[in-house]
Amino acid sequence: MSDNTAIKRANTATACGNLGRRQQSVLRSRLFRHLDGFPIAPTMVSLKSHGVLDLFAKGGTVSLDDITSQCQGNEGYLQVALRLLCSQGWLVQDINPIKDTVRYTTTNHTTAAFEATKAYEDSIDYLGVAANMHHYLFGGATVNPQQELTLMLERHAEYWGMISGDDLETSIVQKQVLIHLEGMILAPVLVALGMNGALLHCSHDSPILTSDSLSCHPGRGQTVLDMFSQLNLGRMTPKGTLLNEKGLFFVKRAAAYGVTVSYLPMFQKIEELLFGNPRAIWDTHLNGYESHVDRKMNVWGSGGAHQNYFRKVDEVIEDIFNRPIDQQPSGIADMGCGDGSLLAHIFDVIWHKTKRAGLLEQHPLFIIGSDYNQAAIEVAKENLSKADIWANVIFGDIGDPTQFATHLKDEYNLLAHDLLNVRSFLDHNRQYEPPACIEAGRISRSSGAFAYRGQRINNNVLEQNLVDHFRKWAPLVGKFGLLVLELHTIPPKLAALNIGRTNVTAYDGTHGYSDQYIVEQEVFLSAAKEAGLTPDNRFGARYPDSDLATVTVNLLHAA
Repeated sequence: MSDNTAIKRANTATACGNLGRRQQSVLRSRLFRHLDGFPIAPTMVSLKSHGVLDLFAKGGTVSLDDITSQCQGNEGYLQVALRLLCSQGWLVQDINPIKDTVRYTTTNHTTAAFEATKAYEDSIDYLGVAANMHHYLFGGATVNPQQELTLMLERHAEYWGMISGDDLETSIVQKQVLIHLEGMILAPVLVALGMNGALLHCSHDSPILTSDSLSCHPGRGQTVLDMFSQLNLGRMTPKGTLLNEKGLFFVKRAAAYGVTVSYLPMFQKIEELLFGNPRAIWDTHLNGYESHVDRKMNVWGSGGAHQNYFRKVDEVIEDIFNRPIDQQPSGIADMGCGDGSLLAHIFDVIWHKTKRAGLLEQHPLFIIGSDYNQAAIEVAKENLSKADIWANVIFGDIGDPTQFATHLKDEYNLLAHDLLNVRSFLDHNRQYEPPACIEAGRISRSSGAFAYRGQRINNNVLEQNLVDHFRKWAPLVGKFGLLVLELHTIPPKLAALNIGRTNVTAYDGTHGYSDQYIVEQEVFLSAAKEAGLTPDNRFGARYPDSDLATVTVNLLHAA
């Protein structure tokens, strides 16, 4: 969920009419576990094949240094991988930021988890099919996924029959693994159907799916219907597959899988990232093409999820643009504007809910979109034009605010600090630059695992990098502030105690392996404060509103 994305889309994740809160909570927990499986499966297979898991065979503690040297891996991505296992409760991570050491200790679930890796090994080849599911079902692919999908379903059913009933700890882990595999089967299909609009008609009033309604290639729709039946999400009837409440729950939330599934191209290359060329997902970029993520799918999946957070954004916009005109910014600048949807949304709020709307002739609102990706710039221009919003969309790099400010002044005679600066889920995706120096006494509080092209980044160094990043932006923030939505990690010990209550394992996998730097919410805000940016407590929000928060909204003011 790291990207600025389309936000104007229907929120299909409404409550299922016949499900109570407890039932919905159980299914939501299963959905989060589905997402966990995508980074965990290829990670476990790769770690096993290169002997990493064997180092823990006798229990006890093993250091990251020993693992890296004995297994000849890329230290940065190995730390990402092992931290993922910690978030599942299979290891415990101990970071010493002073000695710059990382150690891992086994738990009472380690043996069962490592033995269950066979289930992941039998399923790993399916990632290639899953990554191309949309093409198989709706595109021009000549390969029918029926054989691979059927095999996965058969193995899944077989493994369920082998769950140990004698050992509680073992059965807990086995069920955990099998729910991962269930997600690997179900999620790519739901995303493909959702992106193609094949699920729009599906509701409590119309819970029937047919081959015709799915509009798949001839013969392939039945494969999908069989999957729903075999996963106990519905039953076959003469009219088609009748979805049950469980099936409807997941169908309505197809978009919730989109971001994680969009990283399947990267998950296919985990072994290369861990033990081969750490630039494997970067060296193949051509003309801005991202080889590690399906960007269209990523945008589609992010849109619905972001809707909840924009309610807090609306509060900020209404407050600022209902002030006396001499206390309002001259415009809005969205760094990392993506397809322009956030700018369009903000303008819509200003137009319908603020006094500024009636003053636009005398006090025009300058709207600036900026993005690093040229394709995004063109899309944003087109979308804003279609929305009848006058805007300038230009190149911009979040890591180079000075260049951005210079462009605004030279081309439009605008001062960056006279604008309201906004951005969503972008700061963690800055290009990494090693700090010129580490300030004395810096001891990071982050539990994160950070890498750049396979090389491990010490947490003290990463935190200094974040402070330096904010310091570059502080002079541009001005009196109107920086409205920032950001993604966060949580400590793996906390994640392990709340499996099914957070999707942080998926976030840590998608971001850690792709050189993105999500830190805990308190670390993020502490770095901002150190750089002279103070959050406005009136508008701060976190989602969920607990220690499990992985998203925050803040309005930062320069001190």
